[in-house]
Amino acid sequence: MKQLEGFFLFLICPLLTDLGAEIKISSEPVKGTYPWADLRHHVPGGFQNIWGPYTEPSQWRALRWALGRLGRESPEPNIPFQVVDAASLKKPYRKYRATWLGHATVLLQSQGKIILTDPIFGQRASPVGFAGPERRVPVPLEPQNLPGLDVVVLSHNHFDHTNLSSLLELQRLYHPSFLVPLGMADLLRKAGLERVVELDWWQYVDLHGHRFSATPVQHFSARSLTDRNETLWTGWYIAAEKGGSFYFGGDTGYGPFFRETAERLGKPDLAILPIGAYEPRWFMKIVHVDPAEAYQAFLDLGARRMLPIHWGTYNLAGEPLDRPIQALREVSAGKPGILDLPVGGIAEE
Repeated sequence: MKQLEGFFLFLICPLLTDLGAEIKISSEPVKGTYPWADLRHHVPGGFQNIWGPYTEPSQWRALRWALGRLGRESPEPNIPFQVVDAASLKKPYRKYRATWLGHATVLLQSQGKIILTDPIFGQRASPVGFAGPERRVPVPLEPQNLPGLDVVVLSHNHFDHTNLSSLLELQRLYHPSFLVPLGMADLLRKAGLERVVELDWWQYVDLHGHRFSATPVQHFSARSLTDRNETLWTGWYIAAEKGGSFYFGGDTGYGPFFRETAERLGKPDLAILPIGAYEPRWFMKIVHVDPAEAYQAFLDLGARRMLPIHWGTYNLAGEPLDRPIQALREVSAGKPGILDLPVGGIAEE
């Protein structure tokens, strides 16, 4: 009996320790898994969403919709934009500084460290330079003008979120760590990227005084017609050992995971949430929140502030480029907490 008790303690004690573990201060990644992690989203050969009902539109219907958009000239709205003053990013801040660089790229400064989400600095969100969605606003801050870079987090492998040329340039300049969802490390390493760490949902890495937790979201992955859902997609909850906490939603549909994340990891100071590329709803609803759903996610997370992203930069869907922020303003109805920033805008706390 004593041997059985000892074996039980050997198994359970690390789990209990992880649950309340302090963030480890290290320049090298220290990886762990939360005790509530499970593998329901794993399937042979890849991954799946686990919140039903989840019915994807047929690929042929989606292809017909995409082909129908070719050659259509969409009006060019006046997207709010400002150039980032690189010198301003070197000034002191109290808790954190967040700079929106367009689309899903946000520069986070926290506890003296610099974190970048889904960086894309190219003119097209595409595997080729001559076709595909084109950037509609300039890059407000070029990679060489960043105040430094310690960690890059990627949400999934779509071309508008994993831009290999941007990542290679960032490695050349700063040699950061790259944190990616499960299955994506091979893509980055084959491209020549180093210091890559991949995580499953509810795994975490302690690095540079921050805990980076991979959290569930509802989306999909693909970089070709034959690799759908072979790699995982994720959100990120980033908590500083002494300072702020941040949620980065990447790309996602709406689901109960926002509330679950807050219940398990805490209410973030800042929720960075996508609001665009949501039309038509028959196609986008399951993988892209609309502004009303994004605002509800902000409430579910219990965040103090929300930074809306994933709008105004690349024309990826059916709604006008400026419609997402207009709709969010209508839904939020002037309630506090929404950071209504231009591309290149900066928020501090």
